[in-house]
Amino acid sequence: ETLLRRLHVVSSDFFRPGTGGQGKQLVPESVFAAILALGLELLGWQVEREALQAAGRTDLKLRWNGGVDVAVVEVKIWGRTGYKEVSRQLAGYWSADTVAGAVVMITDGDLADWPERYRRECLGDPELEPRREAGSGGVERWRSTSRTAQGWDMEVDHFLLRLPRGR
Repeated sequence: ETLLRRLHVVSSDFFRPGTGGQGKQLVPESVFAAILALGLELLGWQVEREALQAAGRTDLKLRWNGGVDVAVVEVKIWGRTGYKEVSRQLAGYWSADTVAGAVVMITDGDLADWPERYRRECLGDPELEPRREAGSGGVERWRSTSRTAQGWDMEVDHFLLRLPRGR
């Protein structure tokens, strides 16, 4: 969450000129995943980008200090390809050694009641009602608990990062 709040502060650096007369556009999600990977490595995590994990390639595969437990992270930009299926996608990356997961959803839009909209459109059908956590610095947060098709418990933090366009 600390890294995401810092991204919010420097948000104007994550826009590029639009094409065909469009306004500024956010950079690709891979840029955000790479920045998060660098930040997490500086905090002591072992990070693999686009690592093969269960049913595909997760954006970030993390291990703390060389341990065997895995955390998986998926980064999406609201409104772009696959953003509504992010919970199902993350469940596909879960394996016996996965102990935690996170989704980082990014928008530059001024969406009315975005956290509630995210819950309805993206959280899928968790077994327990998702819990909204306190957020600050442009970051909102949900926590959901469910069970994968293989019977593994899946605890996922959903971070919603709004990046202001600036000028």
